[in-house]
Amino acid sequence: MDYLSLCLICKDENDYLPEWLNYHILMGVDRFYIYDNESRTSLRDSLADYIKRGWVVLNEIKGKGVQVFAYDHCLHTYGPNTLWMGFIDTDEFLVPKTSLDLKVFLKDYEAYGGLAVSSLFFGSGKNENPPVCGQIAGYTRRTHTTFFENNIIKCIVQPAKTLNPNSPHDFIYRENSWCVNECFMRVDYQRFPVYIDRIQLNHYFCRSKSEIKHKLQRGRGD
Repeated sequence: MDYLSLCLICKDENDYLPEWLNYHILMGVDRFYIYDNESRTSLRDSLADYIKRGWVVLNEIKGKGVQVFAYDHCLHTYGPNTLWMGFIDTDEFLVPKTSLDLKVFLKDYEAYGGLAVSSLFFGSGKNENPPVCGQIAGYTRRTHTTFFENNIIKCIVQPAKTLNPNSPHDFIYRENSWCVNECFMRVDYQRFPVYIDRIQLNHYFCRSKSEIKHKLQRGRGD
C-alpha cells in the first residue's frame, strides 16, 4: 500500500508534466493517478517512461466540466491503495517547510480525514513566453497573502475517511472525520484564511502572458 498519491486531471499539459512529476517524486509522492482529458498528444506517449516505471497510472476521460467526476472516480477506485491522496493541478506545487518529505510531514495529521493547504498565486513574472527553466525557477513573483484568491484551499485526504469530493477544493468526510489546516483548525469549506508557516501550495496560475490568454480561452475543468 502506498503512503501518498496525487490525483490530477489535465489537458495538453504534456510539456509541464515532467517537472511536476519529478518535483513531487523528490517530495516523497509514491504514485500519480492522471486523467487525460482529451489532450491533442496522448499522455500515454508523453509519459511512457513514468508509466513503465510504475509512477503513473493513466486514465482517459472525455467531456467538459469533468474534474469532480474524475476526482470521485480516483478516490473510490484507487483510494484503497493509498493512505493519503492529494488533489492538485499541473500548475500547483506542494511546498512543505518543516520537512522535505511530504510523507514525514503528513505523519502529524494521520488522526484527521484531510489536510487543507493554503494557496499562493504566482504571476507571470514579466515572462512573455514560457521560461525554459520551468515553472518553479521561472515564476518567482507572487501575490501578497491578503490577496482574496489565496484563501482557496486544496486538500490531501485519507480516502478511508472520505466520502466524496464536494468541489475540486473540498471534500465530504465520513462520520467523526474532518479536515484541518496546518494548525489543526477545522476546515469545512473551500475558502479559509491563509496559513503558510508549515506548508503552502504554489499556484502558477498565470504562467507567461501568452499562456494565460490560451488558458482563459480554453476554459475551466470543473
